[in-house]
Formats: sequence, C-alpha cells, structure tokens
Amino acid sequence: METSITSIRQGKGFCKNGGMAYVLLAYLLGSLVGGLLFFPEVRAKDLPGGSGVFRRKGPWAALWVVLWDLGKGALALLLVPSEWRVWAAAAVVAGHNWPLFF
Repeated sequence: METSITSIRQGKGFCKNGGMAYVLLAYLLGSLVGGLLFFPEVRAKDLPGGSGVFRRKGPWAALWVVLWDLGKGALALLLVPSEWRVWAAAAVVAGHNWPLFF
C-alpha cells in the first residue's frame, strides 16, 4: 500500500479514521522541547524553557526557543484536518508539558 500525504489525510495508512494518528504525531511534535534540543547544557542548571534559556544564554537564544515552541503548535494546526485541530492542539501542549523524549 502506498502511503502519501493524500492517503494519510483521507485516513489511510495510520489507522481507519486517521484522527488518532494526527493526535499521536502532534504529541510527538510537542515532545521536541526546543530548550533541550538547542541548548542541552541548560537542563543541568535551569528549566529548559524560554525563561531558563534567557537566564543562562541571553535574549536571542530565548527568542529562538520561544519561536520553536510556538512553531510546533502552528505546524500541528496547519497539518491536521479541521475536525481534529482541537485534539491536536491539546496533544501538542501535552507533549510540551510532559515530553516523551526528555
């Protein structure tokens, strides 16, 4: 079976209705914490969010982390069909707050 963006949007490839796959992918996207990806040394001394990076690395580094975090949510909402956007947004926030990877 060929998997393409069109077939994924139609609910083929991941699961029957496709919705839970969108929510799962949004959670995984939210789990990519910008502060830890770009500045892993901050974790040992401070929180890995925008404010912790600001204290340890300065305003430009913190701006990069904040833009990354905002971009995760925007990307999830752009890629998910409208009927699943509320769930995808909640999944991105959950992934950001309780990341799977870190």
